[in-house]
Amino acid sequence: MNTNNLFAGLKSAKTFERGTFLKPGSYEVRVKRAIFKKTRTKGDAFILEFTIERSTYEVDKKKAIAAFGTNPFSMQELEKLLPNQEGTTASWYQSLQDLDIGFGALKSFAASILGQKPEDPEFIEQVEGFMNAVVSEGVINGILIPVEAVMVKKKDGGDFTLHKWGTIIEESAVAQAGQ
Repeated sequence: MNTNNLFAGLKSAKTFERGTFLKPGSYEVRVKRAIFKKTRTKGDAFILEFTIERSTYEVDKKKAIAAFGTNPFSMQELEKLLPNQEGTTASWYQSLQDLDIGFGALKSFAASILGQKPEDPEFIEQVEGFMNAVVSEGVINGILIPVEAVMVKKKDGGDFTLHKWGTIIEESAVAQAGQ
């Protein structure tokens, strides 16, 4: 080991990011950016990064504490179950390893935020271009959208967070300035 430079090779090391994901709850999120990423082990992925502007955290916390009554509880353990707090950042990670599932989720996402029906022929014709623009041009950066995260069971018995996206509440400041 070279004791003169304990971190030799650090400059060329690759970094890895793990996102903070939504826990079950209802939210309004402000989109920061969308990324298409080729992962090393899990194939391609779509990642939507956002800031949480509204959350059911406080309401859910009060309900949970009230339910405990006089019974002792661990606030640290309770925090693991509560929705993400307002002002924090999180991500939606959609694997594209199985294109039937991944593309279906992205098509549903696009239809939901745009207030379209996924089977509408005009929407179908435009969805690929829209999602390309989401990633390459940031066309939804800055928008405010509602989302409900619910925990569902997978066929293998594991848990999965389903994101139920709503229609855009507020356009981005950039889009509003252009109007």
